[in-house]
Amino acid sequence: MSCPIHSVNALLAQLAPAAPQGPAAVEATGLVHPHPRPATARRAEPEAPPAHWLLGHLPDMKRDLLGFYERCERDFGAVVPLRLYNVRFYLVNDPEWIRRILVTDDALFVKPTGLQAVKPLLGEGLVSSDGEYWRRQRALMQPCFHKKMVDGYADAVTRCMGTLFERWDAASKRNVPADMSDVTLDVVARALFGIDITAARPAAYGALRAVQEFFVSWRQHYLPLPIWVPLEAHRKLRRAVEALDESIYAIIDARRDSPASRDDLLSRLLEASRGDDPGQVRRMLRDELVVMMLAGHETSAAALSWALFELARHPQAMATLREEIDRVLEGRAPTAEDLPRLPYLAHVVRETLRLYPSLYNMGRVATVPYTIEGHTVRPGENVIMPQWSVHRSHRYYDDPHAFLPERWTSDRARTLPKFAYFPFGGGPRNCIGAQLAMLEIKLILAATVGRYDFQVEEPGAAVYPEAALTLRPMPGVPMRIRRRELR
Repeated sequence: MSCPIHSVNALLAQLAPAAPQGPAAVEATGLVHPHPRPATARRAEPEAPPAHWLLGHLPDMKRDLLGFYERCERDFGAVVPLRLYNVRFYLVNDPEWIRRILVTDDALFVKPTGLQAVKPLLGEGLVSSDGEYWRRQRALMQPCFHKKMVDGYADAVTRCMGTLFERWDAASKRNVPADMSDVTLDVVARALFGIDITAARPAAYGALRAVQEFFVSWRQHYLPLPIWVPLEAHRKLRRAVEALDESIYAIIDARRDSPASRDDLLSRLLEASRGDDPGQVRRMLRDELVVMMLAGHETSAAALSWALFELARHPQAMATLREEIDRVLEGRAPTAEDLPRLPYLAHVVRETLRLYPSLYNMGRVATVPYTIEGHTVRPGENVIMPQWSVHRSHRYYDDPHAFLPERWTSDRARTLPKFAYFPFGGGPRNCIGAQLAMLEIKLILAATVGRYDFQVEEPGAAVYPEAALTLRPMPGVPMRIRRRELR
């Protein structure tokens, strides 16, 4: 039997800590011309932080992953060779190298094989699959995410906000991330699958909690322990998957037996697989629904929570945004057609995703030897591209920890290298739901800011980003919310 240490590389999907990060800094800032190092330049020694003789950089990653990313980018630059036990991987912070890996040389890499860690939950959905199967599924689903189709989902977003407004009108104190999770899960379910998710909501949230606990358990060691190993996190994950599968399969069976004709992603997948093996089709549909519902709603919920948190702490930004919303909407609900006339809203969303990218890092695995800045990445080794540290780099932004939407109004913003800002990834495998996420975030933010006042319940309390499945605000964002008094 092979030593498990030699197999750690198979589980390097997301390098996230078991311990929380510190609160983010808040300063005023502006944009400066970027001055990245030439792609061919080599740094003087040392090239990486010191490592434990046996554990490598595991103690640093567990202690404060996001801070570790920032230190590596600040002190060691474009490419930082790191180690877990005796397995090498590379932190890539240079936008030009990120572009090459994700776009130019995409065919030389595959998705991080560490996604095997959550295959019991995700199955072969679009996020976790690869190769020809991934290409076929991506081509099949892509038409449902073209701009014309996405704009048509705006009505679903508006309908889903009704329940949220009822809650906020009835109670003054709310935990914003929980409310945002509810509304964004409803949006994904209605827009893409034409379903009411109410009955399956407990199972979906149970699965999310279980997979988060699973990751916390795994991140204590990053060793490839099979799911059948009798750990409590593994048992919870298996039970949660069983409960979620029961709910999802009920939705699939009801739609398959329905004579009604619909134009949504679920119907498109059913039609395309007509005549295939029923058992395989049922499993394929299950995998895609799980990925879209769990991953799709959680990223948007985190972004909305961070946006409202920062706006509540920055009264001038809130006032500027609200003036724009009031002038354009005049008290009515926003539509997709309104969004081009709300430029400051777009700047707020962009700045939120710069500071708090829901996908705080992304990985690829080399399939052939690949040389970066003199380092040879061997087949099977990982490269990690952290949005967190690139988005907060002094090389591209002045006072990068500040929340300042105005930075994006400067002409100098156009001088940024393309991959100095990449919240949705890039290249052929960029996030398929990016346009839907942006539509959803902007519509919900415009509707809530135009209708309510927000006050952080404990202004001095620390709210820090937890690098879990997404970059979530922890321990939550309790706010006092009240209807605005419109003159």
